[in-house]
Amino acid sequence: MIKTLNDKHTCPRINKNRHANSGWLSRRYTKELRHGGNFKMSDVLGQVRKDFVVQPSKTQVYRAKLMAGELIEGSLSSQYSKLWYYAKELNKTNPESTLVIDTELVPDDTTKFKRIYICFNAYKQGIDADNGYYPIAYVVVEKEWHESWSWFLQLLKEDLNLEDYLGITFMTDRQKGLVESICDIWPICEHRFCVRHMYANFKKKFKDDIIKGKLWKAARSTKVEDFQTYMAKIKELNENAWKWLNEISLSQWSNSFFSVHSKCDMTLNNLREIVNGDREVLEARSSPIYSLSIGLGSKEIWEFCGSLGSINQTPIAIVNLKGKNCTCRKWNLTGIPCQHAIAAIYSEYEDPMKYADIYYHKESQMKCYGDVMYGINMEKYWTKTGRPPLVAPRVVKQPGHPKTLRIREIGEIPPSQRKFKLVHKSYT
Repeated sequence: MIKTLNDKHTCPRINKNRHANSGWLSRRYTKELRHGGNFKMSDVLGQVRKDFVVQPSKTQVYRAKLMAGELIEGSLSSQYSKLWYYAKELNKTNPESTLVIDTELVPDDTTKFKRIYICFNAYKQGIDADNGYYPIAYVVVEKEWHESWSWFLQLLKEDLNLEDYLGITFMTDRQKGLVESICDIWPICEHRFCVRHMYANFKKKFKDDIIKGKLWKAARSTKVEDFQTYMAKIKELNENAWKWLNEISLSQWSNSFFSVHSKCDMTLNNLREIVNGDREVLEARSSPIYSLSIGLGSKEIWEFCGSLGSINQTPIAIVNLKGKNCTCRKWNLTGIPCQHAIAAIYSEYEDPMKYADIYYHKESQMKCYGDVMYGINMEKYWTKTGRPPLVAPRVVKQPGHPKTLRIREIGEIPPSQRKFKLVHKSYT
């Protein structure tokens, strides 16, 4: 029996539901949350509102994404416990490959994961001879510092039998602890710095665009006289900027002081940034340790770059075809005949390919790519090692949500602010 009827309602609709929690979201939107690379927080909130007229909080969506990862890839502890099996399977399918797991004992007698180093045998045998990015080895470490760099470089030295001599050249962006580690392990090797990263630090103090142009010309100069000319102009513009540049060894950032044994005149390590921006690598980085190792180990990263330019009027250079060198030093640095050398070679009615360095010969390329990296069996066919399972290391949680975006350099334009130009319009 109805005693009181109030058929006029003015209260708003409630879009909160205690059952629509993180667990429910993770189960309902598992695929979208974990594998949707472009499925942003706002997309999740909008999709839930559209499907169920429910408004979850951002914290609930964030937790749901973590739960969805566990549903698909397993818990963190199960990921670490599989590493020994993965190491054994990798060595079985790719003999002579190297997989080193660094561990530490904790008070309760459990073995805690610390670092992992992976180098496939095919990577050891092949060295890219085309100025392209060639992966040799990779590691997962606790943080980027002198100790972890030294650990990685020492293993790399043993893996590739890289004794300390002047035939080795490194190019780095001077990361924390890296310069010291290289000096400790290879005291006399050539160590070049990426000029783009060097300029990013330079720009913090000196923002003059004219000086910037002179700096890049000095870095790319192949002759000492040209380098000194540009440095003198920088000194006229700003003596402090000139002093700043001279505090860095000139043999580490200018072509004019580079040795010629490496046959490479690159002043940038932009090839490394190709990997940092690779979609598959970015997705693997956000995965737990086991999925990360599988993802990076299965991916072949082959990126090459090259350019063709027109020959303009240039100063006269002296070419020595027998010694395979030119006074412009371009041929000496790259191993590829420069425009002066090609002109001299054609005047002798010969083929420029005959004068390219041995690195570029067909036989060298066949040696580079002759080895094969084999796949591994499904997890259920792996051989059990009998070793105690690893436990996850203690992770120091940083404030806020984990940062997944690449830290942009000073002056780098964000994608949202890049301008595009319409170059062609057609009508049908």
